[in-house]
Amino acid sequence: MERSLLNIKRIHRIRNTEIRKTTKIIDALEHSQKLKWKWAGHIARMDKEKWTNRVTTWQGPTNKRKRGRPKERWVDEIIRKAGEYWLTKAKDRQSWGKMEEAFTRIGVHSET
Repeated sequence: MERSLLNIKRIHRIRNTEIRKTTKIIDALEHSQKLKWKWAGHIARMDKEKWTNRVTTWQGPTNKRKRGRPKERWVDEIIRKAGEYWLTKAKDRQSWGKMEEAFTRIGVHSET
């Protein structure tokens, strides 16, 4: 979309990072990863009895998921980066904030 805004064709061989510097548009994937990480930290610090916390930490059925369902759950990506005990790690805001940058960069680079 940015290429079409600037009328740049693929044949010009200009990298997307250079185009992004020109347009100053934020990367959608990086932004969504950042918001997901912040939301996970918010949930971890939330009261255990709140509905949002209960739904997020719910394990669900233990049997195999049906055809067409995603293999990963929302929290699986966070567990890969922060570990199994991410709920206790997220209560320390400073360390959680430091891990955020690594999480968003991993998300961006794993997709490309």
